Amino acid sequence: WRARDGVCLSRARARGVVHALCAFQPVPGAPTLLCAGGQDATVKVVSFRELLARGRAAAEGAPPFPLADAAARTLQGHAGHVQVLCACGSRWLCSAGADGGLFLWTMAALASDTPPSDGATLATPAAPDPPAAALAHVLRAHAATVLCAAWDEARRVLLSGAADGTLRAFA
Repeated sequence: WRARDGVCLSRARARGVVHALCAFQPVPGAPTLLCAGGQDATVKVVSFRELLARGRAAAEGAPPFPLADAAARTLQGHAGHVQVLCACGSRWLCSAGADGGLFLWTMAALASDTPPSDGATLATPAAPDPPAAALAHVLRAHAATVLCAAWDEARRVLLSGAADGTLRAFA
């Protein structure tokens, strides 16, 4: 949406419910990326420019385009829906959800056209499950769905809260 006049700029359709959105610039000078996490236990990574270009016709009345068609990357690894997305400075993207885990993805790898290889799972539309260096850490911190996460840049601390009644802090 364009805030000043309420005009819809793009419309896309996801598979299932979208629980979380996060926009960030992975490295200085790189295009802004939009991440969408949801019911299918994945995080779709889309160039904001691509989202606007593909969705312009849909915003003007055509049916919404499938978000998966525009996704440059599909991050996989969660065992349940993705409830939370949070940019952690310029280093990581945090995804969390029903499995109680917080996954930290390396932003620089998300911006790369060719994912490097180290065994983490990163899928792209062209190649369903190639390994990549995007997944840096998995924090198994909660016994229930992670409901929120926040990054404190000044202290360089990741905070998370979950349905199990716990709040965790990671430095």
